[in-house]
Amino acid sequence: LDGFTVDKYDKGFTVRMGVSYPEYMDIINETFIDGGTTVSYSIGDSGGYDSNHVISGSIEGSYSNSYSVTDCIEGASGKLVIPSKYNGLPVRQINRDAFNGCTLLTSITIPESVVFIARSVFMSCRSIQAFIVDISNPNYSSLDGVLFNKEKNELVSFPAGKNVETYIIPEGVISVGEYAFCGCDLLETIKIPDTVTSIGTDAFYGTGCYKNSSNWENDILYIDNYLIEAKTKVSGDCIIKESTKHIAYRAFERCS
Repeated sequence: LDGFTVDKYDKGFTVRMGVSYPEYMDIINETFIDGGTTVSYSIGDSGGYDSNHVISGSIEGSYSNSYSVTDCIEGASGKLVIPSKYNGLPVRQINRDAFNGCTLLTSITIPESVVFIARSVFMSCRSIQAFIVDISNPNYSSLDGVLFNKEKNELVSFPAGKNVETYIIPEGVISVGEYAFCGCDLLETIKIPDTVTSIGTDAFYGTGCYKNSSNWENDILYIDNYLIEAKTKVSGDCIIKESTKHIAYRAFERCS
């Protein structure tokens, strides 16, 4: 057996260097990557060196001759600037769990070289006030500190430490990503435009809006005209509010 091949439309698995992995797994590990080398480097507030900010990375196979952000020490704090290059090679992606436990970071600057950011990677970053994306980045952008895709029709991640109680998702946004607002407990009100047709799993979990009992009706969470989630105890016949326009992905997943 020389390797695996996975259909490009398969959303459950991916292949790196001939090895098959579940899509959600961290794949950067020198045990699995032939000839991979693990390194550590430090990043300071303005791109200089500071022992407070350490990210580990390794050569990996999905983007040849490049590096990925795979880990950050939990005590890292303040502004973090990801370099566009390390050892002369581009930093191409940010892996799932790269920022696990990094609750003290206040901003993350993403260079033009990063073309892939794993889902839910910033969930632990409860103090983040802004994402800053290089204007030349081909896949990502930021608006008022919020992370979007380049076209700004997908909201990728809202900074959990942003000191606002109300946020209006811009007109033209079609998709709200998985865990996009997860943990934003300061947000009491979120306005969703009619252009949104897709809401990912747990997109609003842990927000002030989510915790507000007045937004729940018969154990179902509604935000504007969107049905976001049903509690596990919802069973039997379920009557959805007449004004509901869209139902979030996996909204009834936990129901019995």
